[in-house]
Amino acid sequence: MCFCKERNKLVGTTNFLVWKKRIDLLLKENELLDYIKGNVIVLEKEQTQYLAEFNKDEIRAQRIMI
Repeated sequence: MCFCKERNKLVGTTNFLVWKKRIDLLLKENELLDYIKGNVIVLEKEQTQYLAEFNKDEIRAQRIMI
């Protein structure tokens, strides 16, 4: 499934619920939904170890949404 098709784009409020459901499913499929929901926390003591991975996954989630 190519999400980039014109019919899958968000168009104001007219298709928000359908768009949101598709985005949520794509993010779940890619194990990235928690990044958007704010459920992923990088503790200060773990920052150096996990920060690069966290940033990479957060950017992947944002790319799906855009």
